[in-house]
Amino acid sequence: MTTTLEHAREVLRRALASPNSDFYRRKYGTDPHVQAAVEGGDWSEVPFLTRDEIQSASVWDRIFSDDKRNVNALRPTSGTSGRGMLLLPRLSEGKEAVRWQHWFYGALPIRRVASFSGAQFLYTYYNPERIGTLQLVPGDIPLSAFLVERYAPDALAGFPYALVALAPLLSQESRNRIQAVQLFGELCTPADWKFLQAHFPKSIFSVEYSSIEAQTPVATSCAETARLHELLVHPLADAAHVEIIDVSGKEVTEVGASGEIVITALRPTAFPIIRYKTGDSARIVRLDCPCGATTPLLQIEGRIEIDRLRIRGGEIQTNEVGRVLASLGQYVKGNEFEARVSEVMHDNSLVPQLTIACAVKEGVSLAWLAARIAESLRVAPDYTWAHGVSEGKYVPLVLLNEAIAPAAAKRKRLVRV
Repeated sequence: MTTTLEHAREVLRRALASPNSDFYRRKYGTDPHVQAAVEGGDWSEVPFLTRDEIQSASVWDRIFSDDKRNVNALRPTSGTSGRGMLLLPRLSEGKEAVRWQHWFYGALPIRRVASFSGAQFLYTYYNPERIGTLQLVPGDIPLSAFLVERYAPDALAGFPYALVALAPLLSQESRNRIQAVQLFGELCTPADWKFLQAHFPKSIFSVEYSSIEAQTPVATSCAETARLHELLVHPLADAAHVEIIDVSGKEVTEVGASGEIVITALRPTAFPIIRYKTGDSARIVRLDCPCGATTPLLQIEGRIEIDRLRIRGGEIQTNEVGRVLASLGQYVKGNEFEARVSEVMHDNSLVPQLTIACAVKEGVSLAWLAARIAESLRVAPDYTWAHGVSEGKYVPLVLLNEAIAPAAAKRKRLVRV
């Protein structure tokens, strides 16, 4: 049986031989280790690909498709890292994603789907009969809840944060009607998972981990993990070669190990992604599964470094937290801080809790200063953390008088706990 590593070597070979772009030839130069890897040598000697490298290259230089007319979109995205806009050449897709999750798309006679992204159209690839689709609005959760009540879908799909906000606004009848829930687009925390499972008790859940740079799903849940209600995913053996690397860049394979996800996309793409450092962390939970998959079960732990986090009503940005603390400099010491985000139950809803740790000057009331920060901390234009508290979307901001080392503040300033 051909392994994902053998497929990855073939992707590398095609990239080096492609007449359409010099990107990888320039990147690797005459590195003998790269050529050796093509021929079966040490794969770990192939240099990693970073987002900055992709972003610094022109769009035209990144299109490897033999026929550039096959590229049907240049998708603008900044992902979750907040590192700026990135235009990604994209090939037609849909049927492959459905084939990888046939257990989910074909498990139930879905007739109506409501989604917070265009993913609802994947259902139409599986079922040749017409399936009704409804596009929901992440920026207006009450309107989305109204539309769901009127439309009465059998399935929901979308970002965990949006579905968590939507669930409490739906009637029990509507929640019981939902047969399937698909989660994608960002980390689903254990708290989010438990909350959604409780609100949609009759649903089958599917979780997808994707790479926006590779333009492909990378890992998904299986029928067995869904049956056991586990928040775990398998790398898709015919979609990507997945490595988990430690801080030294060495691959780890033992159960319990955590590290950064590195992917090589195996399916045809407009731009081949080879040993791409995703910036996401995962932990190896099990090496086998009753479903028979040949890849291990992973728990996605989230971004290693994150500059922003989407929440109901907007997003938290670390540079915005820094701006507010700088404006209140007479009350705090230095510029080092850490923002910690968690979810807590409040009025039968799961709402975000924001904790900011920084060094506060002597004699300053932490509760008073936390209220001043909340009033100034924008999470959307003309919308602050204090607005969200008053509307019951968030709980009051917590301030800790805690010295943060400069190195730690620079490395990771927004943390999910």
